Amino acid sequence: MRKLGILFIAGFFTMATVTCGQQRLSFVFGLRAGVPTETILESYFIEIPGAFTVQQVFKKPSFTLGPTFAAVLYDRIVVQLDALYKPVRFSTNETTPVASIRRISQGGSWEFPLLFDYRFLRGPVRPYAGGGSIVGQTLSATMESRATFSNIARVDRTYSQFQIFDNQFPAYIT
Repeated sequence: MRKLGILFIAGFFTMATVTCGQQRLSFVFGLRAGVPTETILESYFIEIPGAFTVQQVFKKPSFTLGPTFAAVLYDRIVVQLDALYKPVRFSTNETTPVASIRRISQGGSWEFPLLFDYRFLRGPVRPYAGGGSIVGQTLSATMESRATFSNIARVDRTYSQFQIFDNQFPAYIT
């Protein structure tokens, strides 16, 4: 009888360890890197014949890179926040009857996506569904302007910096 009691207690603690040993909350830290498939903003061209033209051209970023942080709840629910950096480069050409202005801007964009996932099964294959949005974005750059005036022989160069903070909540489904 005593052996049965010891076996029962040992079995209970073994099962309790398996049941209670599952982590309720775990954290994941990492790095994301990739190649963007689109430009950050779209290029455009405006012309009023004889008055002015404006052309703005955006280059596609060559990479995106940044840290990622995730909290996994009960091995099912994932809450993930990323901070993704992309280099930004664009140019603007303006032509008027009296001047030609060329602006070249170089800088970076940070995006902060917040994602939620739910994992359906346990095991080696784990289908999931999720969604999220970009909860913050910032764009900062240095702009070089060069204005050439046609009525006088003068070229002006100026340098300036700008920074844009933007909050947006588009739908994002993975």
